[in-house]
Amino acid sequence: MNITSVRRIAATMTVAALASLLFQPASAQAAEGSWGPQGDITNTSSAVTVRWDNAGNLPSSVVSRSNDTVLAHTAGKTYQDIDQGTRARYQEIFGGLSMSVSQTKDLVNQSISVSVSGAHNEIDQSNLTSFMQFFQCWGAPGPDGKPDPNATSPDPATCQVGAGGTDSDATDTAFVSRIISEDDKLLTGGDWDAQIPGLGDPRSNGLLRVAPFTAVSGTKHRGTEVTQNESIGNPFFNRTTTNEISKAYLSPQGSVTRPVEVQTGAEANGLGCGKREDNSPSVSSCWLIAVPRLYGALDTKNAKLNTVGPVAPSVWAQRLQVKLDFQDVRSGCSSDAVPNQINGAEQMSRLMKSWIPALCDNKKTAFSFNPLGETQVRGGFSSKPGGMLFGSQAISSSTVLQAPIGLTGVVIAYNISLTDQNGAAAKGLKLNARLVAKLLTQFYDNGIDLAAGSELFAKAPWARANYATLKDDAEFKKLNPDLNIDSAPNLGGDLLVETLRSDAAYQVWQWILDDQAASSFLSGCPDPSGKVINPYFSMRSYAGCENQKETLEKDLTKKLAETKTPKDFQYQLPDYTSGFYPQPAWYERSAKVDANGKETISPLRIGDLRPRSSRMDVIGRETSRPVNKVSSLWCDKNLCLNQPDYPLPGVWKSTGDQNYANKFLASITDAATAAQFQLPTALLCNTEGTSCSGADTSSLQKAANNFQSTDVAGVLKPATKPDYAGGAYPLTLPVYAAVNTNGLTQDKVNAYRTLFEHAAGAGQTAGYTQGSLPPGYAPLTESMLSALKKTAGLLKAAPSSPSTPSPTSPSAVVKEPKTDPTAPTPKGDDNAPPPAEILPPDKAPTDDAPADKAGTSNESAGKETPAPVSQAGTTSPLSSTWPQYLLLIGLGIALLAGLLSPLIGRGRKQ
Repeated sequence: MNITSVRRIAATMTVAALASLLFQPASAQAAEGSWGPQGDITNTSSAVTVRWDNAGNLPSSVVSRSNDTVLAHTAGKTYQDIDQGTRARYQEIFGGLSMSVSQTKDLVNQSISVSVSGAHNEIDQSNLTSFMQFFQCWGAPGPDGKPDPNATSPDPATCQVGAGGTDSDATDTAFVSRIISEDDKLLTGGDWDAQIPGLGDPRSNGLLRVAPFTAVSGTKHRGTEVTQNESIGNPFFNRTTTNEISKAYLSPQGSVTRPVEVQTGAEANGLGCGKREDNSPSVSSCWLIAVPRLYGALDTKNAKLNTVGPVAPSVWAQRLQVKLDFQDVRSGCSSDAVPNQINGAEQMSRLMKSWIPALCDNKKTAFSFNPLGETQVRGGFSSKPGGMLFGSQAISSSTVLQAPIGLTGVVIAYNISLTDQNGAAAKGLKLNARLVAKLLTQFYDNGIDLAAGSELFAKAPWARANYATLKDDAEFKKLNPDLNIDSAPNLGGDLLVETLRSDAAYQVWQWILDDQAASSFLSGCPDPSGKVINPYFSMRSYAGCENQKETLEKDLTKKLAETKTPKDFQYQLPDYTSGFYPQPAWYERSAKVDANGKETISPLRIGDLRPRSSRMDVIGRETSRPVNKVSSLWCDKNLCLNQPDYPLPGVWKSTGDQNYANKFLASITDAATAAQFQLPTALLCNTEGTSCSGADTSSLQKAANNFQSTDVAGVLKPATKPDYAGGAYPLTLPVYAAVNTNGLTQDKVNAYRTLFEHAAGAGQTAGYTQGSLPPGYAPLTESMLSALKKTAGLLKAAPSSPSTPSPTSPSAVVKEPKTDPTAPTPKGDDNAPPPAEILPPDKAPTDDAPADKAGTSNESAGKETPAPVSQAGTTSPLSSTWPQYLLLIGLGIALLAGLLSPLIGRGRKQ
């Protein structure tokens, strides 16, 4: 062995030793809370089960029903004062009731699974049955009016309930409200009775008796301010914002399971759940309340309790309660450091909410993340020295390094009711690429305009030959023969999608275009039933049906000619390679005018009929609620009561959220958001439906193992031919952290290496605590981890100017997907609260201005020093992020030198 060989061995061993020291892998742990296409996540370490009879309950879940238990707001009345018949019926029907809650700790704004069983249910002749009401309370005020951290039960005044959940409707009576009429005799003489005028009291002015709401700030909203719809004028919650569930009907077996959204102070400032560092009113823990209700023939003797809401004392006393612990709502890193800003891939939002606080607390390194369309961010990235972006496409540049940082997927999430099962959720939905293409191209009539008020057939006669909804499609029925989802006959014609131009959208279209049957359909060829694509979405190439091209083109031309389009509409071929979901404005409902030609009702355009949302995380939450975004209700000062003054002549508004028992909403979101809100996601199948795969940890990693190379070393892309039979999920999406090494400072090097260290270590452990890998993401594969570590090593020697190219990155232009000139400008954030933990910048960056303020003002002020450029045969100093490893590294090198010295010596003698 010669001296050169020995030195090469020594160098290789040293690099390997350094990598193993710098990136200590997280200890292997069982994945907590397995997620997947089923939606439900039930196996978390903080799951609890409580019983109505209190057997085995934790102290925080004990609801005493002893005869001497004093009831709130009743002037000292006790449980024994409740009507004896009511107490007996509750004992008979709900004595064996239990409730399981899937997660009670480390909560954020998310859905949790709540399952009730053990009721002795009965159904009367009118098919009425007992039901559950679920809602959230912040706790109880202490003597000083501030939240009492030692409270053992919540006060009903602190509960967000009474606006009516999405499962309530106009026919529901007082039982879904905060009404506390004299029908509950325990109220007489209590403090609520003194505060609220009675119906016969001249002070009431005809108003109903409604329990006041006390916000976490101590502010009280009085019941005297409202009418029967007690949410009117309530500044803290209303039917649109509340998370309450009003009517979770029990099955004949006495059970029901529902996903329940829990809200932080960002979504419900009246509750303030999640401790805030800025000393604004907030609490670390809140409460989940479940109130069982007797109904119909079950309570003929005490039917008057159906005229009061769940906070009325006699009903409130029958509740089950579970304490919920929330993560802190962070307003920034506790240090004064200016955060290192990262822009890009929105599918990393949930992960960065988890990692950023941990990096702040454990590594004293501040980051912020701004979810933006990757195309927008990449456009000006080369002009942002030292910047970092997240994206899923390769960037060929001599000054850009890319490292895999996340592994997730794009999913088709849905919230669909099964027929005749009281809103029970459908599961196991199967779709192939052609069906998804149909949902994205206004193939179904109800994906253009619903029947009521529609002018579709008059303006586009060819639409009469189309299916009304996805459920009517013969191809869908073949894939889903046993799925009974006819509860919402007029819904199910499209997918709710984002306005962003994104890598996620780009990958959806690539999957469709790589599928022969779907691509052929987009090109204008008929499906197995002989039906063709909406002519305004056809590529008109007729690939796969060339022998029918002449006939199909003639038919399409005729359809275009006979369609009555808006005057300002200009036809052009669609572009499915732009990372955007096309939406040509070819249809509208016409404006209405009076006898004088004055417009009384504005035209209803496709953008209002088929509205979109700003981001996939917003879409996921909207799907879970489920939000009806279709704006088909005309509102002016005469038609919309209790609404603000609208500009003349008026505006089109949504008709309200979909009813829970008759819902059909499907969307494209990311796997992490779907898991966060426990949404079931579609199984994606080959054309025949013989092989299908859903998104979960295993299927994402299987797909990652099949990723294909790109022109940039170390950067991979999804396979063009999905392995459905092998269980690989076809819409698996890798996310890469791209670093512009041009002008990279040592402070940036330290920060980025800290991020990469966490991503390769503790950030790979699945869980709910800050710093872990949340559901919806899969751990990186071994090859991806290797690439991440390699890139971290290169960062220490990154060049500080574009004149010194990276030794491993080829020189080329930035690769971008084609742009769509017809794409609309993204609108706002749909009133969604900003993700508090992400810490977005003061304003969104533009291509002309650096995204990272730390990289401009701080550098110019001399607060950062450029990273030393490595010379040939040398390396940059190790980052101060890992001082604890310096001694180990030194010892390792010394030991290695000692072991090899005899060999080196012998080499010299030779």
